[in-house]
Amino acid sequence: MEKIELVVLDIDGVVTDGSITVDSQGKELKKLNLKDVDAIFELHHRGYRIAAITGEDAEIVQYFENRFPWDYFYKGSKTKKDAMKQIEEDTGIGREHICYVMDAMDRNTTHIGNIRAYTLSALYNAPATIEQYYASMVNHDLAEG
Repeated sequence: MEKIELVVLDIDGVVTDGSITVDSQGKELKKLNLKDVDAIFELHHRGYRIAAITGEDAEIVQYFENRFPWDYFYKGSKTKKDAMKQIEEDTGIGREHICYVMDAMDRNTTHIGNIRAYTLSALYNAPATIEQYYASMVNHDLAEG
């Protein structure tokens, strides 16, 4: 099994719960779970390089960019597949050494009691599952035409 060097997290649906609250001033608010915040800092502490991808480029994105110990931060990335290719080019790290944690966590219907263990399991299994992830993305893109 290849060693994971870089963890790439999607902001919406992974770092946040995917919902948006808009206040009376029109400012966007997002909900964070402190366990998720702790998990990101734990990964950083364990020596993983960390990157984030978000399709947005709103004011709230600046908060996320400054709040966490990202090594790489990609905003306004509407096409995650292109952002992932860009990350591989920018870092020089091959995909076999990158764990992509996208919004699939948000679609998980099972209660995650220990987000650290869940994230570390995702890291451990990433080399075995990334090919299926890319295949799913390609199938989705081809279906859209």
